[in-house]
Amino acid sequence: MKKLVFSILIGLIPLIYSCTYSTGGENFVDVDQNTTPPQVQNLTLDLNQDTLVVYQKTRYNFHFVSDKQPILGVVITLNNQDFVYDTVVGSIDIDPKVIPEGVYSMAMKVYTHTGTGSLADKTGTEAYLFQKTWVVIVEHPRAPDLKVTSSIENGFLRFHWDKFDSPFFYSYRLFIDNSGIGASYDHEFTDSNITSFVDSFYVGGKIRLQLFAKYRDLDGNIKATEFDYTYDYPLEMHIQENPDSLTVSWPSQPFQSKAFFSTSQSIDKTAMGADTSITLPAPGMGRTIDYQLEFQPVKKWRDFYLTYYQMKRYTLGVDDGQSFTEVVYDPSIHSFFVKSADYLRRLDAHLEVIASYDHSYDYKDNHSLAISKNHQTVYAVIAQQRRKFSMTLLNDLGGMPNGFGDNATFRVVKNLNDTIFLVGHNSNFSLLNILSNRVITTTDPLRTSGSIAYYQFAVSSDGHYAAFANELGVSVYEVVNDRQFVLQYENSNAYYSCLFNPREPNELVLNAQDGIHVMDCSTGQITRNLNQFVANPINFDPVTNNLLLVSNSQKKIYVYDYENNVVKLTLNHRASAWDFRLLNNTILFDAGYHLAVSDYVH
Repeated sequence: MKKLVFSILIGLIPLIYSCTYSTGGENFVDVDQNTTPPQVQNLTLDLNQDTLVVYQKTRYNFHFVSDKQPILGVVITLNNQDFVYDTVVGSIDIDPKVIPEGVYSMAMKVYTHTGTGSLADKTGTEAYLFQKTWVVIVEHPRAPDLKVTSSIENGFLRFHWDKFDSPFFYSYRLFIDNSGIGASYDHEFTDSNITSFVDSFYVGGKIRLQLFAKYRDLDGNIKATEFDYTYDYPLEMHIQENPDSLTVSWPSQPFQSKAFFSTSQSIDKTAMGADTSITLPAPGMGRTIDYQLEFQPVKKWRDFYLTYYQMKRYTLGVDDGQSFTEVVYDPSIHSFFVKSADYLRRLDAHLEVIASYDHSYDYKDNHSLAISKNHQTVYAVIAQQRRKFSMTLLNDLGGMPNGFGDNATFRVVKNLNDTIFLVGHNSNFSLLNILSNRVITTTDPLRTSGSIAYYQFAVSSDGHYAAFANELGVSVYEVVNDRQFVLQYENSNAYYSCLFNPREPNELVLNAQDGIHVMDCSTGQITRNLNQFVANPINFDPVTNNLLLVSNSQKKIYVYDYENNVVKLTLNHRASAWDFRLLNNTILFDAGYHLAVSDYVH
């Protein structure tokens, strides 16, 4: 404490009292030079800290008391301004709207009488000075810049963010979109020291965190700054199939969960525990199967469990996208021709599209593909019109009536000489002159007892024989001079289908109820049996002459070397036997998948 004489304080007194005292004349009194300073106390707590942080308009109060000499006044200096008080109770307002952001020094001086009894003491020109200073930090609210990260701890995903270390802080608001389990949820924390969150629902997939850092502005309104963070833990399934088994595998999953495996072929689920693979019997070729993994969080969502699903759709073979009703292969130009209800396409040897003729949906979708002898033209019946197309680009070269009326259903068409076509339709074989659109001759109605299928009709590669086989027997016709049909052979055994060996045009393969028999059409004698198969003979490959056989009962596909009596390849399947073809050493499935035999047989 300081005991100040008049000469020191004379410049401060006007600040306190706004007046001066005259020193004219004489006034002699007894002076006690041994007085002690009083004890001055502030009875409020507003100014007890050494550093004052101000981010909104704040009032700091004071209330001083002196145990001896009375207090003359108080002076507060802030930002080069003096605030003068002639009372012991008062306050100062610090408003960030008025004071620029920055660091300031604030000084407070408290003056008391000295108690000496001198004239200066009595007139207030001599006083004790009590003073203190504070650091005043004036802050203006501003949006924070926070960084969000993540980590995996004890099998759970934890989000981290920087601390919003500011007096303006109001709260952290978290919005979480967990796409993996298909749920959204939110949390809010009003403690600025909470800078992480453990998400016990997350078990994989994409998750988005929206962190809203909330704070008050100078008017006390709540503002927020958004921080987006996306995390993804993809789980890629791998499928490996061989002729006997299929294995589904996936990476180890680091999150606490229960794992289950299932397929679209069954409602059963298999608990996987910590396993990361499962081996199943090979399903083989056919329509796609969905293989599904489910990861269930250990924590319930409300009163039930949500699940993260990961699915892979798979079938054996390559997806070429070329579904078909009928398909042929021309080795001379190394091209496939596929016919469907709404297009005719030419594909190269790798089943890539070379040309396409697209048309309105044909509900009849007849089996009617035929190729000209010079390999320049392809024929097809579309919307009950016989049309021809250029072989290279499938340009439409015109159409005409099919020759058998709008109710005709075509089963097989064979080009005999670019003028005469042998046609199996409805329940007859006919010879059609395509130039005059005249039917030359027709067989007697074939023996039928119900529905008729295209695979019950067959024409030899040289056009010399035509055969029809069903449960009532087989009828074999010889085509004489492209002018007439002569019934060559007939029996009443039960058959499912028939087809000719393209390299031996007189060999008819009969799919009978008691086995597979090969008949010589010139004699009507059975020359060979293929009874090692319980399967349907589908077609001969025009390139390899291997025979495709497909069993519906055993769900097997066989590629059979017909000439050497060797099974080249055996595969499983899960479709109908007639959904498959073997062309150019490739097995084709009518939903648009294929499998190269050379991938399995070298």
